Amino acid sequence: MARRDDPEVQFHWLLEELCVKLGFCLPSGAAPRLRALLPHDPEGFTDAAFVAEGMDPDPLLHTELRQQVRDTVDKHLRRAIRCPLNGVAIAKLRDGRPAGPPPRPDPGQHVVDRVVGIQGTIQVTGQKVRVGRVHARKVVHVQFEETTQTIYDGQAAIATVPRHSTTEVNRFRAKHQIRTSSEGGAP
Repeated sequence: MARRDDPEVQFHWLLEELCVKLGFCLPSGAAPRLRALLPHDPEGFTDAAFVAEGMDPDPLLHTELRQQVRDTVDKHLRRAIRCPLNGVAIAKLRDGRPAGPPPRPDPGQHVVDRVVGIQGTIQVTGQKVRVGRVHARKVVHVQFEETTQTIYDGQAAIATVPRHSTTEVNRFRAKHQIRTSSEGGAP
């Protein structure tokens, strides 16, 4: 069975897609000449495909069809051409790292402030957490860990709840105006 990333298979699929989708059913004698142009000169391949089809390869004529042929060629080239760099050369790239998941952020950096509502709840990353009415209108700190959220009032931990949301934090500070007891009562 032929591999999907085999250049010959990709070339066959390219010719088939050009024929079926765009109507460029090229004669079999043009295939070896086109195959030689493909990996090095996609623009030349597009011109040769137009000539083999009996059309003028001028870029100013048939601009939309030419762009469709070029997009199809580019799509198949991305699948067929291997990376020219070996593992050692990739490692030497500036700021290069092996492919894989991005490094995990330090959990200590994920501390956000929230103002507890009058019902005793806060909301962080779309997850509503009840901390109690005793803490209403106080600023609490929420520390994120991998699977839990811990809510602190000063240094004391109020609650630790499982983290159900994978949403990123987009607001780090409490935004509501909080009145201190020295400012007096209602206006």
